[in-house]
Amino acid sequence: MVARMGPDALYRSLIARGTEITAVVTGSYAAREVAPVAVGGPLTIYVDPGPDMVDAVAEELSLMRAAHGLGNVILLQPSDWGQLLGRRAFGASEHVALSQLAIDCLSGPDRMPAEGEAVLAHMVATVDAWRRHPGELANEAATIRSRP
Repeated sequence: MVARMGPDALYRSLIARGTEITAVVTGSYAAREVAPVAVGGPLTIYVDPGPDMVDAVAEELSLMRAAHGLGNVILLQPSDWGQLLGRRAFGASEHVALSQLAIDCLSGPDRMPAEGEAVLAHMVATVDAWRRHPGELANEAATIRSRP
């Protein structure tokens, strides 16, 4: 997808206003908030699974389809709800959990693996701030089972 005003402007808008539909930031933009290594790259956003969700988010965010991978925004649909567990609030938007962010960056192209390494280093340095406490996982699992 292509953000008409650029990915930076779209990202700032997400932080300021959020979205009506699930849009969870991952990749370089989320990584630089916790472990700045590089600037740039596409804005990568998870959207809810479903046949029309990519189009709904693209419409809400005024995105245009890009030809041949030349976009500056990537919309992803998770293969499993687990990818969206532990989301972190960031302004009016949400970012993926640090663990998912590390996975997404380490498996990404270009400089993303270096960003993933920086996220892992941040996680080691701040383990008490993000580690789950007893019972949290069971509560989240119950929430997932109750979704339609």
